[in-house]
Amino acid sequence: MLKLVLLVIFTLTSHCTSASTQDLEVYALLKHDDFKESSRTYKVAWTLFERAAIKNNIKLTITYSSWFKSLKLLNENKIDSTLLAFYTDKRAEKLGYSVPVSLDQLSIYRDANTKKINFEQASIGVHKGSIHANLVKDMGFKDIYETDTRTELHRMLKAKRIDYILENESLIDYFCTSISDTLESNCLSKEGTPINQKPLYIIYNKKNERVTNIFNIINMEIIENRNSQETSDIFLNAGYSLEDYKTWNKLVTDFSTR
Repeated sequence: MLKLVLLVIFTLTSHCTSASTQDLEVYALLKHDDFKESSRTYKVAWTLFERAAIKNNIKLTITYSSWFKSLKLLNENKIDSTLLAFYTDKRAEKLGYSVPVSLDQLSIYRDANTKKINFEQASIGVHKGSIHANLVKDMGFKDIYETDTRTELHRMLKAKRIDYILENESLIDYFCTSISDTLESNCLSKEGTPINQKPLYIIYNKKNERVTNIFNIINMEIIENRNSQETSDIFLNAGYSLEDYKTWNKLVTDFSTR
């Protein structure tokens, strides 16, 4: 009888533990739903992530916050995960990375109504805590302004308090809409060609075994379905080209063979 009672207790405990490990806290941008509509990068990343979670009975609990604050909390091991981030060796020392969930390009922009200025004489705004600051230093900018929120960055550019911004291309439409209330085709002017195209990831607290196990499941789901028609349609329907999808697919394949 005692053995039976212990078995029941063990079974119930195991079931509760299993259930709790399927809850994942995700810090997302304050305008999460708007970004899903206007940004192909954000839309694809969230769709792949959410689909993998749903297929594995993982409940995503969203908390809305600025990206800078989310990154700070994650570095302090106070939250489970946040999206989206580029890869850096420094971050990887402390944080875990999902498989690549999207692609984005970085470009220099100025207000369409202002003239081009030599980079060494110009001021530029970047998102605080991102890789952007180091990139603009390498390009010759001396006057660099970092802000906690992208909205502030775009408002400063429109007010001509800074000359340029370094921004993710797929977020431009959203900010042109949110700052101007209507989408202006000439809202910003891109300087030259994109600096680069990089994969984006969801970053997580790798010191938490529960969170790490959940991301192992999510990663495997995305990896196993990378060649499916459903996955390619997610990219193509969002506005990526077939070549973009193939580039992402190879990145995920490389990730799976590490």
